[in-house]
Amino acid sequence: MLLLLVLACQPSTLADPATIRAAPVPEGEGELDPNTPGGGTNSPDDIDPRPTEETETTSTTETTGSSSTTDTTGTTGSSSTTGTTGPTGTTGTTGTTGTTGTTGTTPEPEPPLEACYPGADRSWTTCMPIHELDPGPDYVYPAPLDGSPQYREPVAWLDLAVEDPGLNLAPNFILDEVAQEWKGRYAVVQPHAIQRIQNIRDDLGPLIVNSGYRNVTYNAGVGGATWSRHLYGDAFDLDPVSASLDALADACAEEGAGYVGVYETHIHCDWRDDPLDIGFFGPERAAIHTVQPELAAEAFWLDDALTTTAEGWDEGEPLREWTAFARDGAVIDESDGRFYVPPHGATRVRCTVGRALDVWMAL
Repeated sequence: MLLLLVLACQPSTLADPATIRAAPVPEGEGELDPNTPGGGTNSPDDIDPRPTEETETTSTTETTGSSSTTDTTGTTGSSSTTGTTGPTGTTGTTGTTGTTGTTGTTPEPEPPLEACYPGADRSWTTCMPIHELDPGPDYVYPAPLDGSPQYREPVAWLDLAVEDPGLNLAPNFILDEVAQEWKGRYAVVQPHAIQRIQNIRDDLGPLIVNSGYRNVTYNAGVGGATWSRHLYGDAFDLDPVSASLDALADACAEEGAGYVGVYETHIHCDWRDDPLDIGFFGPERAAIHTVQPELAAEAFWLDDALTTTAEGWDEGEPLREWTAFARDGAVIDESDGRFYVPPHGATRVRCTVGRALDVWMAL
């Protein structure tokens, strides 16, 4: 007798592959009216705009026949295959028919680049977006001075056309005091430099900002130096309202200024020695070394008065401070001004030019 056996087979089922997600990335920027509190700065050196990704391992489960088997796929993009029936609790062998489960990763969009400042409340939460773009022909920077990375050109910019000029970057400084659109739509204002001048303002009282950021074309038009620090967003020409120019010059030096220029009407302070903000300038690509301006002065007579030349001061006439000495070396007169008439009895005169050079003349 023939016995007909009918075997019924159950189709295997494949679970949907899990979705792989990129790990989320938290998101990271005229003149002063002395009677109006202004200001803000963060250190975007902490901001790394590049998103990070994590790839999760996905697995699928297969059930074949009456016995349960488990087939685990590898990482994203591997193929899952159907195994044949095996002993209970064992892994089936690879079959000829299968489905491919392909799961890709979609990176999260990069967070916007920002420059953050102390703000009116000194909380460092006053931020403005900075834009990686070609700012145009008014922003053709010179090659770095002597190859110094401190003079590399910016890679990102504030767009002054869309920002509030009255935004407090610090308690006593607003955006329009340190960067004006008529000097260039795009600007660089380094946060640490804003903090520096706010510290000085805290000590000396109101300061008028005669000049902050300048683009390359504007800087050339006002006779600025080729590598003026005003191009790099860490220089300010300051005029104290109640303090003396001497006090302001000293305060800039105490605040770590890399260069202090003493002029007849203002003090130039810049922080050329401080590391550049990587949000605006990108990462440093070489060892830091800074360059001091080349200055020169020579005394000469003009009619009945003494004066000096002044080379290397690009923002006006440097302050000239005169001291007259008698034959025995005693100081018999002190004065400041562009011209000087020595008193009777003076045998030598010293002129200190811009607090940087001493020029002597025998009478």
